[in-house]
Amino acid sequence: MDGDGASDCQDPDTDGDGFLNFREGDRGSNPLDANSTLEECDGLDNDGDTRVDDGWPDADEDGLADCLDPDMDTDGDGIVNPDDPDDDNDGFTDEQEIFMGLSSLDACGFADAWAPDMDNNGDVNILDVLKYKPVINSELGVDVNYDRRYDLNANGEVNILDVLLYKPVINTSCPGL
Repeated sequence: MDGDGASDCQDPDTDGDGFLNFREGDRGSNPLDANSTLEECDGLDNDGDTRVDDGWPDADEDGLADCLDPDMDTDGDGIVNPDDPDDDNDGFTDEQEIFMGLSSLDACGFADAWAPDMDNNGDVNILDVLKYKPVINSELGVDVNYDRRYDLNANGEVNILDVLLYKPVINTSCPGL
């Protein structure tokens, strides 16, 4: 389907958009359609289901998702979300987290929430780094094994620069746990 040479039944990213099929299915995107996107918290209907920012929290129930609410400060750092480049204060920018398909509002609340925690247990250790073996040196749109989830610097390549981002967080627990 995506022209990468892998048959669709064996292709972990059938539509070639950089999100693995199972991740797309978990987040409401169609793994067979590269134009089907994950819902981002941006005031738009990214996934085309006619609902804006569906799935994103609205703590004060005012109809505006917390990431866009001018009064909301989800990480309690004194900077309201629209002006805060890291709404959950986990060390990864909202832009990086959205690129990886993660929540920019909750560092530890659910699986796939904290960027360096690849096994989703709340801790970062060598086991998380070892998960890079099948995806290292892969590139978006070029390699069938590329997975945005491992592209911590959100540059379209999974390489040693992503692994180096583990240095300050190795052997730590997710902030907020």
